[in-house]
Amino acid sequence: MRSSLPVSPGLRLPITRAFERASDPRTMVSLQQQFDTLTVSPLAEHLSTPALRNKRVVLILDALDECPLDLRTDILHAIRLTQTRLPSNVKCFVTSRPQSDIASAMETMRASGLSIAIATREAHDDVKSFITAELGRIREAKKLASEWSEAQFAQGVDALSHRAAGLFQ
Repeated sequence: MRSSLPVSPGLRLPITRAFERASDPRTMVSLQQQFDTLTVSPLAEHLSTPALRNKRVVLILDALDECPLDLRTDILHAIRLTQTRLPSNVKCFVTSRPQSDIASAMETMRASGLSIAIATREAHDDVKSFITAELGRIREAKKLASEWSEAQFAQGVDALSHRAAGLFQ
């Protein structure tokens, strides 16, 4: 998982100071402590200035499903706790394949009052449209219509879009 913060001259200094104060993040007691120290605190410090207090900020946590399975519970717990402590103008955007442990944790967060949107169907449809267009372009360019029937084409699109699991890769 990569914690992606916008490249901002004003944000670099709080992040740099956080790393300097932390000395070696690997020695921190918990993942929650790492997340608080290296992400939440610098972000809160940066947003404490009057000019940024009402500016909308999105914290992107990408590819949660690619985290080691044994760390996911801690990561999901950190996200839940962090979301409740962030300023109201900060939103977390988490991406993941629809793994059962992640989906279950997100549903629990939703039940506890956090606003959670799980949009796998729309993403799947977007990926399927893209694959259909690209395979159609290849089929036409290579003049494969006679060798690649409509049924085979549809089957190939379905198989590829299913394997993509709603992700453009």
